Amino acid sequence: KLLTKLNNVVAVLKTVDDGRGPDIILFQEFENDFSPPEEPVKIRNFLAQHRERSLKQMLSGKWREAYADISALEWMAKAIDDAGMRDYNVSVAAPKALESGIAHVNAVFSRFPIIESKTHLIPQARDIQEVLVSVSGNPLWLYNNHWKSGASDPKREPIRVENAKVLRRLIDARLKADPSADIIIGGDLNSHYNQAQLFPEIVTGINDVLGSSGDESFASTDLYNLWFELPPEARYSEVWRGRRGTLMHLVLSKGLYDGEGVSYVDSSFHALLVPDINMDALGRPLRWHAAGKTGGGTSDHFPVLARFRSGPFEQAGELSDGTDALDFEIPLRYTEALEPN
Repeated sequence: KLLTKLNNVVAVLKTVDDGRGPDIILFQEFENDFSPPEEPVKIRNFLAQHRERSLKQMLSGKWREAYADISALEWMAKAIDDAGMRDYNVSVAAPKALESGIAHVNAVFSRFPIIESKTHLIPQARDIQEVLVSVSGNPLWLYNNHWKSGASDPKREPIRVENAKVLRRLIDARLKADPSADIIIGGDLNSHYNQAQLFPEIVTGINDVLGSSGDESFASTDLYNLWFELPPEARYSEVWRGRRGTLMHLVLSKGLYDGEGVSYVDSSFHALLVPDINMDALGRPLRWHAAGKTGGGTSDHFPVLARFRSGPFEQAGELSDGTDALDFEIPLRYTEALEPN
């Protein structure tokens, strides 16, 4: 079952850049290792140690007691490396204590050098990773998140508000130090891009506190949510109770739209839907299940992907003004309902 899950995640990643995979991956929800070794295992050393045996050989043969000490992060790194996606530097968030009840951590895989990495505590959720990478000598700041679950539950929104406050303070400090800083906020914010429109009677973490919006000119905001790159009916990374959701996010700073450093490749954002690997015939995520001998599926979320480049921003289409945020959740078959009989 572990082999199935790893292979299916890798199959999705390999659809990017003709099998080379993304240069930067923000992972959420790695199972926490509550019994780590005294000295943290370095991924490159781990891969070198197991170079002679493939992942399939390791997990198809007789189980070895030593495998019990291999973390989920290390198994994933092995699967990625075996698939020919090489040269990643890896940073993982520091785990919370067992009594916290938080069983998962975030991790960043980057082919670019990781200059520094910090973990920031947030209430009742997975802690935020702040990672600085160097892209051809240009600093790029990554904020990897997994906020409190329950996007459709207004009673949990105050927890996400507190999660957002921590992230907002980090972004404010970064922009105060460098107003043109290149910043990518990513991960599972357990909030819809239009959370404020769906729940207008409450304060929302993603929109009201963090300030994520659809104003791509940055006239009224300093953070642009890439979901606005797509038409409303195409905005979804999961399906919950028959309705489309946008819990997975990439949110950008104004620095990624200027004339230097790293820039967003305009109109490149999309969800990564791979039929029969992570998407079923109805367009729903093929979530992981442990049924049968091998298990199946990949995740209850589609990953989201965008492209970036060194050099100035080049506008490819009309900039979003953010006025098309809906105040309702779209049913999965919404586009079919619009088609004429």
